[in-house]
Amino acid sequence: MLDPEVWHLSYWDPMTSTFEFTRGRPATAAHEEPPLDRRVEVPLGAAESDILEVHKDIEDVLAQIITATEERRLISARLGQGQFRSQVLERWQDACAVTGSRTLIVIRASHCKPWRSCTNEERLDPGNGLPLVATLDALFDAGLITFANNGDLTVSPRLQDQSPRVNGLRLTWAPNANEKLSLDYHRREIYEA
Repeated sequence: MLDPEVWHLSYWDPMTSTFEFTRGRPATAAHEEPPLDRRVEVPLGAAESDILEVHKDIEDVLAQIITATEERRLISARLGQGQFRSQVLERWQDACAVTGSRTLIVIRASHCKPWRSCTNEERLDPGNGLPLVATLDALFDAGLITFANNGDLTVSPRLQDQSPRVNGLRLTWAPNANEKLSLDYHRREIYEA
């Protein structure tokens, strides 16, 4: 005869694929927030090192002593979702800051100052972000392109053989003061001159 008691998944670690079932109904508090969806969308062609870096960043957030709400906001920002992405897109009228493309599925909310170097406040600051189509986002993250304070795109010497394809590109309008500070960091620390 089957056990009539209800069993539920009480623990699951997606990093190690370990799980535990517990007998009985799970206890829930009236004020408890729904569990955070920790699934990670991986872009086609993403390198394993990039995926591991995202997981490490999320583990770092989870290890902090912060509120559940702040934890959710930070993880959502790291996964390219949530309030950070929405605010960055809103600032740039729901379009890529360079091409003007409105195909949101290919637009990434790029951090000018990388996630690993940011404070929690900087990670969520829309002034630290630019909405870029995936190809420009990859070049920006790799330090192969950056933007001047007037919005002009600058090409790294490492990409010079490809520069005719990106020369002349610029941000659709000049960055604001907060964006200029973040871009200054990008030019000094990330861009490969």
